[in-house]
Amino acid sequence: MEEEGEKKQVPSEEVVKIALDIVEEAKREGLLLRLVGGPAFRMHSSPMATKLHKELGRREGQEFPDIDFIALSKQRNDVRKFFETRGWKFDSYMFFFTSGVGVRNRQIYRGKEIDVDIFSTHQRRLTQNISLSCSRTIGGSGTLPQQT
Repeated sequence: MEEEGEKKQVPSEEVVKIALDIVEEAKREGLLLRLVGGPAFRMHSSPMATKLHKELGRREGQEFPDIDFIALSKQRNDVRKFFETRGWKFDSYMFFFTSGVGVRNRQIYRGKEIDVDIFSTHQRRLTQNISLSCSRTIGGSGTLPQQT
């Protein structure tokens, strides 16, 4: 596996596709993963906002340096097995390092193309709506649901 700094750039559209494929595969295995972060917002952005985001860029050069998900804490072991059987490597160093400073709900998986962050919650509120101040909601396929 390549080191983190040696990873090739992955186009944003491919990152979104990888993320949605993960959500669908997890769903077929009975896991509840919800996409959050940059790729989730991209799915619900206007073309103008998408263009602006691309133009702003990131210092690392990669528009989406990782994929963020929320998962149920009670499925933590199954989520780990899910990612490891697909070639992602659990970053035990970061897990123990962040646990030592009070962050116990985060797992990082290192992948060949892109890394994945999993944030766990004990609540089944992954089906609730999140209203944004701009009167849009995060929702849709694989992300947090839209308001109805």
